[in-house]
Amino acid sequence: MRRSFRDSDVFARIGGDEFAALLTDTDESAVALVLERFASQIESLNQTEKRGYNIRYSVGSVSHPPGSVVSIDAMKAEADARMYEGKRDATR
Repeated sequence: MRRSFRDSDVFARIGGDEFAALLTDTDESAVALVLERFASQIESLNQTEKRGYNIRYSVGSVSHPPGSVVSIDAMKAEADARMYEGKRDATR
């Protein structure tokens, strides 16, 4: 997963199967490029690895303008809500 992100990005495991990435000094189009690289890496793993399952994931992405004051907890809650929203949309 680390290869999908830039050297300046912070990528960490929150717990269980939850991870977070903090992309600073970027805009939504740059985030989209990182997420495309991530999707490509996962797809490549799914095609080359011989397991009885494919790796699947859900993303909740949030963005705030420079200088805005938003707590980590608030960003995580917003990202979680968007992730679950995406999961609901995918099952319809």
